[in-house]
Amino acid sequence: MSNRRNRNRSEVIYLPGPSVKPAVAAFGLLGILAGTFMGWPYLVAGAVLFIPAVIGWIVDARRDYAERPREQAVTTAVVPPLVDRESAGSTK
Repeated sequence: MSNRRNRNRSEVIYLPGPSVKPAVAAFGLLGILAGTFMGWPYLVAGAVLFIPAVIGWIVDARRDYAERPREQAVTTAVVPPLVDRESAGSTK
């Protein structure tokens, strides 16, 4: 097998920026679930955390999606090499 790497990459992978909003939403959901069993104050506190965190998370995701370029210049595709099973040493 060859250890060559494609040095001329034409694809760009976009990842969302770091955010604390998913963790806050998880704690809010935990508060909502705890509030169903332990009392309404926990439910209200969980909702106060959960609702703004989810709304902010969605707004951030929509903004990141809107800022992405619409098209990428595709010059080549990386095609994996074909492996001959007999020469690769596979046994039956």
